[in-house]
Amino acid sequence: MTKIMLGRRRFTAAATAGAASLAMPALAPSAFAQGEPIKVGAIFPLSGPAGPNGQAVVSAIKIAAEMINAKGGVLGRKLVVVAKDDESTPAVGVTRANEMVAEKVSVVIEGWNSPVTLAEQPVLARANILDITAVSKADPILSGQGNPFAIRLNSSNGQDGAVIADILINKLNAKRIGFLSQNDAYGNGAQAVIEAELNKLGKPVDRTEWGMTPQTYNAYYNGSNNEIVLPAAAFAIPGLLDADADDALVYGYAGASTIGHELTHGFDDEGSQYDAHGNLHEWWSKADRQRFNQRVNGIVKQFNGYTLLDSLHINGKATAGENIADLGGIVIGLDAFKKTKQYKEGKKINGLTPTQRYFLGYALGWQMHVRDESLASQLLTDVHSPAQFRVNGPMADVPAFYQAFGIKPGQKLYRPDSTRVVIW
Repeated sequence: MTKIMLGRRRFTAAATAGAASLAMPALAPSAFAQGEPIKVGAIFPLSGPAGPNGQAVVSAIKIAAEMINAKGGVLGRKLVVVAKDDESTPAVGVTRANEMVAEKVSVVIEGWNSPVTLAEQPVLARANILDITAVSKADPILSGQGNPFAIRLNSSNGQDGAVIADILINKLNAKRIGFLSQNDAYGNGAQAVIEAELNKLGKPVDRTEWGMTPQTYNAYYNGSNNEIVLPAAAFAIPGLLDADADDALVYGYAGASTIGHELTHGFDDEGSQYDAHGNLHEWWSKADRQRFNQRVNGIVKQFNGYTLLDSLHINGKATAGENIADLGGIVIGLDAFKKTKQYKEGKKINGLTPTQRYFLGYALGWQMHVRDESLASQLLTDVHSPAQFRVNGPMADVPAFYQAFGIKPGQKLYRPDSTRVVIW
């Protein structure tokens, strides 16, 4: 099944600017959005021996809220601090946590991981309330603890308020769901999505449902549904009108890197294990599977050999499925392009042959800049090869690429015939 999504709309919100510098919209307090404010709970001992420490932290939290409100709040909503005295006993702490739930707070800042806060945390978690720990530097419980999410405070001065403000902005903007008023369109939409997901429990799978929006610049293969989904955005070439794109460019940009790529996923090292009904079931003969695995080993070896950042290597095994799909997409897209009038006429455009433009069209979608740190992380965590090798890697296995650009032995992208991978 193939789904091409063109008309359905679903709105998402862009991430708010980084919080380290409190880079929020410069809204006046009168410009706050209509609806309930965002409530920030504070559960600390406000009386007894530990009272001074708790009062100092609550004072810093109030300073933080004032700083944030002066900058326009969070998503245009005002922050209001709700403080509770937990009296330093687990039973009272649980009661205070339940009070926070009843008052519909969005985030709770509480004391260090003592028996009190450990009792409070499950209550807050069940209500999907953000939980942040904070402690005065003078608090003896701090000794020997290593919670990386804690706010370490010295006093109730403005400096501590700035620390809390940064953390609150980060946490609230990261969550975005659960602290918006019922009058807020995005909040309503987000809540509706959550409820729709919960409503699926215990019911048959809806095989017509989309996993992406039409505006999403991506595509996917779903083995369980035996389908590929192609959002409309994947076919838009940035900066170029559809009417200005020749067939060669389109067949490379969309036909190979998107349509052919996702089709091939159905027959890569993972997708090939799903049958026509989307069940994980071996439907190949043992001999076919063995020959296929031998070919996969070839592409694993090829990508293991690529070096980045002086000494790091692509994980050929982890990226095998995507590399197979890239190679298959190029081959499928080229076979389709050969049926077009442009290919058959062979006329050059801007000095380039149709086949050259096809390969450049594929490469067009992988132009990007990546920081070295991000690239190093990708090599360890991503099942996709870095962009340049999603172009140079599979193209080096395609004979038509050598013919189109006259690649000769000794040139950087040349691979001997015996090492070129052929899977499909």
